Amino acid sequence: MAKLLPPGIRPGMVFYNHATLITKQINKSEHPKEELFQRARENFIRAISHFKAETTFRVYGQSKVITAYIGLSKLLLDVPDNAAWQPRPVTDAAVRTAESCLQEVEEQMQEGISRRNRCYWHLAKSDLAYRTHQLSDAEEHANT
Repeated sequence: MAKLLPPGIRPGMVFYNHATLITKQINKSEHPKEELFQRARENFIRAISHFKAETTFRVYGQSKVITAYIGLSKLLLDVPDNAAWQPRPVTDAAVRTAESCLQEVEEQMQEGISRRNRCYWHLAKSDLAYRTHQLSDAEEHANT
């Protein structure tokens, strides 16, 4: 019989790691299946929910929420990890959701986030600006 873990960092990390593994699989495929996008998206959302529910290690949980929001944004904007990026079409709904995720991160930046997450946030903002045809903003975030 499986034991259910209460919401928090441990189950959140399981969902987050699963989402990132699926994302890597998507990035390596020229024509990934829509099912993979949906599974990765669902796992990022579950991870965020678990990280937000963390009560014992609030600061660590908040850091993980930021990381998961950025990962979800990159997935929705279809940003692979390689330099030979050829953008695939994304829906307007995906762009709006990614924008909302990055706004959540921006609101938490006042409290301070790690340099790594700040860098990933700027890269995701650059990709969002590129997707919305705001090329000067994309270049500004990419150079930050």
